[in-house]
Amino acid sequence: MATTPEPTTPEPTTPESIAKWFMEHEWIYAVIGGVALVIVVLLSILVCCYCYCYRRRKNRHPDEAKRSLLGQDERGYGTDSPTNTDFPSNTREPSVVEDMNRRRRQQEQSDRDNAKESVEYFVRSHYKQVDVIPLPDMGSRMQKYWFKVSPIARGEEEHLVTIAPVSQRCPVKLDSSTETAINKLMRALQDHPYLHRIEGVYYRAEGTQLVISQPLIPRGSLKDVIYRATPTSDWSQKYSRRSKGLSADKVALYGRHVLEAMRFLYEKGFPPLGHVQSGNCFIEENRCQLSGYENTILGYKTRLYRQLKDNMDKVDIVMFGHLVFEMTCGYELTGLVPSDADYRCVGARIVKEVLQFIFESGFPHDINAIMEHNFFQEVDLQQPPHYEDVAFPSDVKSLMKAVGKGKAVSKQPTKTKKSKTPLMPPANKKTKNPGLEEAQDEPEQKPTPTPRKKK
Repeated sequence: MATTPEPTTPEPTTPESIAKWFMEHEWIYAVIGGVALVIVVLLSILVCCYCYCYRRRKNRHPDEAKRSLLGQDERGYGTDSPTNTDFPSNTREPSVVEDMNRRRRQQEQSDRDNAKESVEYFVRSHYKQVDVIPLPDMGSRMQKYWFKVSPIARGEEEHLVTIAPVSQRCPVKLDSSTETAINKLMRALQDHPYLHRIEGVYYRAEGTQLVISQPLIPRGSLKDVIYRATPTSDWSQKYSRRSKGLSADKVALYGRHVLEAMRFLYEKGFPPLGHVQSGNCFIEENRCQLSGYENTILGYKTRLYRQLKDNMDKVDIVMFGHLVFEMTCGYELTGLVPSDADYRCVGARIVKEVLQFIFESGFPHDINAIMEHNFFQEVDLQQPPHYEDVAFPSDVKSLMKAVGKGKAVSKQPTKTKKSKTPLMPPANKKTKNPGLEEAQDEPEQKPTPTPRKKK
């Protein structure tokens, strides 16, 4: 008779036995490491997906994303506020700030709707079979709205139409004769290789709104090229990060083109422009074309008005220096002149010499002194401008003379002595669209966002 073996009792689990087991099964380390690696990778993917989705939502609906962070609904109230307009006693009523923000957003939306109606009415009388597409704020000027006019037929040129209130400093009287003279001037400047083409300037709503039409450049402005930004994005977002800037050759080439355009406008009787900046320059066929010169005729204030209001004859030289610095370093100057930290961002020595010549020599007398610098003289102009081909008719000459002296141009001039003060609208005159009235002295432009350093 066979005897059954007695059952063996398992050895007690001790730290020594556990360590011995792990030493006998070394493959378990690889399994644990692989599982941990998979968990870390999955968590990283989830975090990246969340950040990407939040970023896209914020770019598409910045106001909605901001309200979600503040715990507000689409009306600007808190998430615990009621869905109807009757606030029960057990819920929180909106604060004064929330109510003001809601009214401000409603007013802004009303202004945009009114601007779109005015542009659509203008487009129907100047273009055929086109779509009017509202664009975000592509610039910093307040109460100015941008629209893309896209032809239905393929292959035709797209247009950028802007509408803004008439400046209170407009030195000319906006009537039919002045509008005709301004458009004659714009047409006379269209063939200049370094001036951006302005298709037309028109006033609407009894002279309280100005509509400007120009070609839509797919690459956007020079500022978009510097920051590698999408042209149709909101300006407060696409210029918020610093870029690497442009090469020294590009800075010299584009700077020479801008100087040629400025010299030509001065020779034709333009006063100091005050709007020489990267957002008013456009690149076409490797040529930098200056825009914004129409703002001088229309009386819009320069962004450096506060710093240079007592020395406005130097405004273009200072703004050109700011343009050269921004093209080189990839961000705007925050002060009137560069600081030591700003100069350290300038890589090329020749560019630093140009900036020091502009800012540290008491500002040159005119742009010819800057143009004679070796940095710009060595640029090869493949298409020299032909100044002699541009001739202004008599009404345009009268317009330019009035702009230079700050006098108002009327259809029938009188024998009385004209005042040298710019024409101001009557204080009691009401506009059809009070939301698009001209901004007062200083809030004419939105504050420029401070670029963050690119990591």
